[in-house]
Amino acid sequence: MNVDETYRDGTNGAAMGNDKGAGRAKFEPPNGYAYTGAGQCMESIVAMTSSLPNDSKPVIIALYEGLNAGGYWRNPDIMEAHNVFPGAMLQIGLQLPVHNDNDLAAIGDGGYDRQLEEMAEVYRSIRLPVFLRIGYEFDGEWNGYEPKLYKKAYRRIVDAFRAGGADNVAFVWNTYIADNKDMFDWYPDDPDTGERDGDGYVDWFSFNTITPNFDAGWFMEQAANRGKPVMIGESSYAIVKPDYAFGSFMRDFMEMLTGHGIKGFQHINWEWQTYPENAQWLSWANGRYTDNPELVRQYNRCMEEERLIFRDASYYDPVALFADCARALKESYGEGQPWEKSFDHSTAREGYDYCVRNAVVRYGNGWFPYWESVGEQLEAELTVPGGAAGCVILNLNIGNGASLDPEAEYVLHADGRDYRLCPRKGGYHKIPIEGREDAEDRRIVLRIANKRKGGTVQLAQIGFLVWAETSLLAPGNVAKEAYGAAEILRWDPVSGAEMYNVYKDHQLIGMTDKTYYVDDHSGSSPSVYGVSAYCSHRGEGLLGELV
Repeated sequence: MNVDETYRDGTNGAAMGNDKGAGRAKFEPPNGYAYTGAGQCMESIVAMTSSLPNDSKPVIIALYEGLNAGGYWRNPDIMEAHNVFPGAMLQIGLQLPVHNDNDLAAIGDGGYDRQLEEMAEVYRSIRLPVFLRIGYEFDGEWNGYEPKLYKKAYRRIVDAFRAGGADNVAFVWNTYIADNKDMFDWYPDDPDTGERDGDGYVDWFSFNTITPNFDAGWFMEQAANRGKPVMIGESSYAIVKPDYAFGSFMRDFMEMLTGHGIKGFQHINWEWQTYPENAQWLSWANGRYTDNPELVRQYNRCMEEERLIFRDASYYDPVALFADCARALKESYGEGQPWEKSFDHSTAREGYDYCVRNAVVRYGNGWFPYWESVGEQLEAELTVPGGAAGCVILNLNIGNGASLDPEAEYVLHADGRDYRLCPRKGGYHKIPIEGREDAEDRRIVLRIANKRKGGTVQLAQIGFLVWAETSLLAPGNVAKEAYGAAEILRWDPVSGAEMYNVYKDHQLIGMTDKTYYVDDHSGSSPSVYGVSAYCSHRGEGLLGELV
């Protein structure tokens, strides 16, 4: 089944709220059907999407972010997800302060309201349906969420999103396992009055599983008693018995999924053993199946189940190339090794390739490895077909959004032009590349130099997004004007646009369904702005002129 046939109301993915006529919860599919999903980082999701048939792209895109005392950072993966995976639904795991009662209490007492207001604004502007797993795995000892404090924090977050008008967000209550009989200690009933009103704060029940033989009978009964649909928040080939092959795991998993009437899942395509800072993962199986063509065939056969819901071929797939630096790097290389492509996790269509020069690989903390230049300049080369038109996408931020070099200012030379890049602002940089009439492969050389003397260039991800032949036109008459300390950007409407992407210094800073945007953080240094139109089937359109 195509996702358009589920809860949609004809607004190309912008349908929000409950389907009252059918008596279903928010974004709940018809009985007997389940959303497919992929996780848990951009490249691993791209790998799954690319290896599935074009009419069977996963619906749920699973990403993560957290609340912390340092303020809200606009997660670039979440900001860009609608452009990279047009028409998808997002499932976001929102981590709360771990083993920190003071900060967890502060959420419930309003200390994080400003962050929540900003987060709700971002989620609302994305306009994709979002499943928000608040404090996912709330009962896992690794999180250490005190139940009463968790309840107050959960309720405060829901109230903040509702007050912020984020009607495209469904709230998911996600236990780490299906048979924890104590899980209702964390159910968001009012912890002060004892009133049993938690059902009003929960749209979906959810549990996680990294084993194939889960028994969800008791859990499904609890969800049914409250009229809640159930999704599997996380699943992966991870903790398995000896000689238990991936294909057997998937067949058993699908039987359990179907037998229990679960209405959605996300499968984590992950190489667990490459993160030795989490010692328990060293004994887990390699769940990254997309590197093995035979395992891809086995997974895709399981996806032929009739009750599964996909994004079909009408949803454009723009990603021709995406690479994570050193995602397969081992701890022993932590001091940096000359780069070898075999270290990386990457996905490329035929005719596309990449290489990085003058760089070493760095392990970081294991979650955020990156290429680092030897000296002040890093060089990357992309191979693309001659007629390919689109944009290079670069991630110059490491970890939680703070560049390792917070004062860095880079200059990128690409395709005969120079671009000023400021990674301290957060997010991916996107550089438009025009196609050429010749049919031969072309090489796009990127030279990134750090303007600060003695500084290096740190690059975590690189890719190429191709514009569709039917892409929306670039917005015309883009203009900006000063308004006090702010900048107001205006442009002409584009036929068929559901919303617009606004770029500042080649980074996505916001989305809007209006034909204007106010940048309240214009700063003292001059910036360039650009605008593109978006619709859920054709994806992101051509980039408007820079001003």
